[in-house]
Amino acid sequence: MEKEGKTYWHRLIGETLKVLLEPVGIEVRVEVPVVSAPPVADLILIQRKETVQGGWTREQRLRLADGLRDLEADQILAELKITEHLDGEKKEAAKILTCLLQRRFGAVPTWATQKIATAESPSLEEWSLRFVDAQSLDDVFSDKV
Repeated sequence: MEKEGKTYWHRLIGETLKVLLEPVGIEVRVEVPVVSAPPVADLILIQRKETVQGGWTREQRLRLADGLRDLEADQILAELKITEHLDGEKKEAAKILTCLLQRRFGAVPTWATQKIATAESPSLEEWSLRFVDAQSLDDVFSDKV
């Protein structure tokens, strides 16, 4: 059963990793069952879409985090552990969203940073999910659903 108002960070981070890694042939999956019975863990599976001799390509390694870059494994199973804190959670979500927007669209305009800074957690989560398919900042922040 899902707890109302809970932010499922592994899903959000998993979707973000898909945008970053899938273009270079790395598959990312969330909600990966690793045992036949509970407990359910917040897991992200990262694996090459095609196995090639020599392991990860140079382009793939550049997109992987420092601690994962030098691994020779075909699959990486990451368990996400985040301690939720009301104020800290909101600040981190705002920081992550701002970084993602900056990476994709360049400098984030003042109106957008102000909107992010004053937003509540549900809006930050919604905008972060919209980011995955957005072609522009307007797609992220549009009030149209």
